[in-house]
Amino acid sequence: MKPALCLATLILVVCSRPLLACSCAPQTTAQLLTSSSNVFLATATNVTFIDQDQPNIEPRIKVQFAEPEKKWKGKAVSKLQTVFNKSTCNGFAFEATKRYLVFAYKEDGETKVGACTVFLNAETISTKSAELDALAPPQ
Repeated sequence: MKPALCLATLILVVCSRPLLACSCAPQTTAQLLTSSSNVFLATATNVTFIDQDQPNIEPRIKVQFAEPEKKWKGKAVSKLQTVFNKSTCNGFAFEATKRYLVFAYKEDGETKVGACTVFLNAETISTKSAELDALAPPQ
């Protein structure tokens, strides 16, 4: 019995890879608003990959947004540089022509987003937009 357990443990240790998925801690819309420097609803018009040919890193991207439909805090960001998130909490996998509710934040003098601060789902956008309207009237 012990050899089987040892073998199973060895296989798990040797063959397992670290989990790269991001898990978002639940935050209320009020918490997201408070911790953000820029909050807006806009459509991404262009997504340009900067360095997608480098293996083992998530490629950096430049995202351009149309004039925002709404903004609740700070200036709407017309351009944003981030990473195309495939497996971590950094950046977000933006796609052109899609509508996003963005809770951007400042870090090291740069405006940033993370997997837990951008919303794409229409129902989530609708719910959070209504909550934002109640918390802070659109500018």
